[in-house]
Formats: sequence, structure tokens, C-alpha cells
Amino acid sequence: MEIPSPTLPEPPVAADFDALTRAARQERCLSENTLLAYQRAWRRLLAWSGASKLDPVTLTQEQAARFYREMVATTGRTAASSQVQARAAMAFAYEHWDRPNPFSKIKPPKSGSPPPVGYLQAHDLARLLDFLGQQQATYGESLTYHLAAALFYTCSRYSEIANLRWNDCLLDGGGRIVALRIKGKGSVHATLPVNAVLSEVLSEWRTIQEQHRGMKVFAARGLKFCRSEYVFAGPGGEPYTNQSFNAHLGRACKDLRLQTVLTAHGLRHSAATILLNDQGKNLREVQEALRHRDIRTTARYTHVAPEHTRGTMDALGGSLPELRGRRFIG
Repeated sequence: MEIPSPTLPEPPVAADFDALTRAARQERCLSENTLLAYQRAWRRLLAWSGASKLDPVTLTQEQAARFYREMVATTGRTAASSQVQARAAMAFAYEHWDRPNPFSKIKPPKSGSPPPVGYLQAHDLARLLDFLGQQQATYGESLTYHLAAALFYTCSRYSEIANLRWNDCLLDGGGRIVALRIKGKGSVHATLPVNAVLSEVLSEWRTIQEQHRGMKVFAARGLKFCRSEYVFAGPGGEPYTNQSFNAHLGRACKDLRLQTVLTAHGLRHSAATILLNDQGKNLREVQEALRHRDIRTTARYTHVAPEHTRGTMDALGGSLPELRGRRFIG
């Protein structure tokens, strides 16, 4: 009688691959191309871990560095976009598995380092939002303006606002939106207060969205769009993708001839910088607004304007009592 070979348990990561894909699609609002890049990175990690007889969930930093070096050697040091997507994919995977990310302290090759995130000071950001507010001939243009305002006025990450549903908006007795319940990084939930400007923007957006639901302008996707619960639903009813939003935002920056082509994440950097430079908030207060655990992360988000540095040096010059008995020697 043939004895059946024991069935080996499926590796936990392989079993979780579909769930990981679904979570990335929803939480990161990724385009299909970016999601495919994430999946390629995960499959590469699984294949390498299997060949090395290692558990990818519990890789040490040394093992992760070895994998990363081999991956870079395969893709080429100049494939900056591939490396950035791979690192983002790894960060998401370990966050999803609730494990420390062994890739977090591994520095990418210098030749493929991504450029710093751009930001705008208050004057240019006001020009940009005003321009977007005037360019609302289509649903996509209206969505871009209202979504940009929501990202800026809440200092939020793109996925936090893109995945927002209407039932996550808290109302006061008069029906005005006064707070938003969001799911932040690491699945941490938070309630964000809404200022008067954003409350009006969201109310206006709801009216515009309801008008488009009635028009059924998106053909075969119209039914899904009409049934969507997302505040910033795309034409197919799903959360609007980061790539589509950045494309609209980038065109507006170029039309205005701004030196910086802003992205969704750049709005968060801009909000932090404006709070520090123009609103007199200190770094600890900005950290609270951005919901960072480590104030060192907040420091990377803020950019002190040159005139503020000059003012700080001038203030230091007058900070001590006038010195007496000074003498020139020689």
C-alpha cells in the first residue's frame, strides 16, 4: 500500500498573497501598473526566500540586504523607479504582516536615489488651489480641486483621504461636516477635526458628485459609480488613483509655470512647511498634525524659509544684554 506523502503546510506569505494584493489595491489606491510592480517585487522575494530556505516574514536586516543587492544587480542600478516601487512594496508587505521591515534601513544605490518631494510655500499653493477651483469643466477637474483641498487642509496621506467614505464624515446638529474618521498608517484609526473652509469644500463637493450620479455620464461604469460610498470616487466607483490625481495636479503646476510640480504627497509637505513658516506652529505641533510617531520624520517634512533663518539669526543677535568693556586688541 502506497503511503501518501505528508502535505506540507503552505507558507504563510504565499497563502496571504491574494489578501496582500487586495489590501494594497484598496489602501494605496494603486494603478494596475503599479500594483503589478508590487506583485513582481513580492514574487521575487518569495522565490529568493524559498531558494534560500528562509521565511520572508522573519528576514533579518542582513538577509534583506543580501536580497536587495541581488535584486539591484538584476534590475540594474539605473532602474530607479523599479527600486523605489520594490522598496514601497516591501514596506507595505511588512506593515500588512505587522512585522518590522528589515529593508527600512537599507540605503538604495546613490545613482538611483529618488528626488526629494517637492513642496510649495503659501503664496504659490494659494495660486494653485485658486487655479484648480476655476478649472472645473469636467468631473475629473472638480474632483482634483476638492481632493487637493481635502489633502492640504487635513495634512493627510493620499490613501487616508482617497479611501474616505461619506459615512466616515461626522456631522454637527446643522448637518455640517466637522470631523473625519480615517484609517491611517499601520491601520491606526484617527478622528480629524475639519475647519470651516474644508467643511464648505466638502459640502460643495457632495452636491457636485450627486449631480454627476444623476447624469450617469460614465456609461457602463455608471451604475458602480452611482452606488459608490467613497467621497472621492473615480468614474468606476473605486477610490481615485494617486497616479490620475498627480497627473491633473502636475498639469496645473505646469500651466501656472510653478518651479515645483507638486504631487499628492507634496501637499502634505506643503501643509507642514506652511504651518511652521507662516502660522507660527512649532515642530511638536506640526508632528501632531501629521500624526508622526517620531519627530525626526516631521523634521524631514518641514522646510524653513530663508527669511525665517535670517529672522532667527537677528533674534539671536539681540538676545543678550549689551556687552560692556569690549576692546580691540592690536
